[in-house]
Amino acid sequence: MRFQFCLFPALALAAQSPTLPDARDLLMRSDGPVLTAGTVRIEGLEVSQMAAGGPPIQASFSIVLGGSGRMRLERRVADSSVLQVADGTTLWTFRSDTREYSQGPAPRGPADGMTRIRYGREATNFADAVVEREDRLPFDGKSVPCYVVHATYLSVPGNQRGRDIMPGILGPAKRTVWIDETNDLVLRDTWEFGAGMVHITTDYTRIEWGMPLADELFTFRPPEGSHP
Repeated sequence: MRFQFCLFPALALAAQSPTLPDARDLLMRSDGPVLTAGTVRIEGLEVSQMAAGGPPIQASFSIVLGGSGRMRLERRVADSSVLQVADGTTLWTFRSDTREYSQGPAPRGPADGMTRIRYGREATNFADAVVEREDRLPFDGKSVPCYVVHATYLSVPGNQRGRDIMPGILGPAKRTVWIDETNDLVLRDTWEFGAGMVHITTDYTRIEWGMPLADELFTFRPPEGSHP
């Protein structure tokens, strides 16, 4: 009886220490819902910081995807903004600082503002990954439990040619990501490039998918006072 009395508390302690999930599997599953949905809306705030000094650069952004190559991207830094609208055939770009707009053929392949998201989940792009801890982040008015995953990548997102030169010149790219434990969505994404010279942190404030979208979102109308 004395032996059993000592054993039960040990079993209870073990039950309170669950094993963390595999980090590579978490990364490969991350953001699966938004990458497979027909319609998507993502909003957030991106902060870029140079280790050499200077104030951080804050950019708010909004991404709307409507399927069949339709997209609407808005990015604002301070008082200037860039708007891109694609209807599946033509890509329009408007810059508020110059009041100029231009048009061209819609780009081939993924060009929807989600390059970094796609890159981050491909197993061939990262060399190692570990779940550092569990944490909570505010999102959509709630405190959301997240797995914090740290990984080392072989190149910069969107620059596959950098895979060969980065280890020798700039060092590997490092990433720390907060992944929602309930649905695999990335809620915070921090990248470090150039041996710590550049830090980019993205906090997502809105993520939704599968909702109806008006065709008007993917129709470009030149703002008043703008010119080609």
